[in-house]
Amino acid sequence: MSYNQDHVNMTVFCYSDHLQVGETWMGDNCVERECSADKSIVDIGPGCAENAECVTGGGQPTCECVEGFTGNGFEKCDPIQCEDETGRMREVRQDT
Repeated sequence: MSYNQDHVNMTVFCYSDHLQVGETWMGDNCVERECSADKSIVDIGPGCAENAECVTGGGQPTCECVEGFTGNGFEKCDPIQCEDETGRMREVRQDT
């Protein structure tokens, strides 16, 4: 692996007394990581979906949809919609 959130271009290794080969976890950047057979740490997940952000406070990092969007944060975040006075579905957008 060539990328680490804190140290760009630094190879990071997992050691048998801390991580087992095949063990996975969520990195601080919300990308799933794995301890590979050669004991290097590799990114194996895509991270957060479009219109989502990585939230790291309060425990394990997780992806959450930004305001105005709904979903699980990892797979997708769709615009929140509601029915207008004519019965048509409209996206709910909030100006920031």
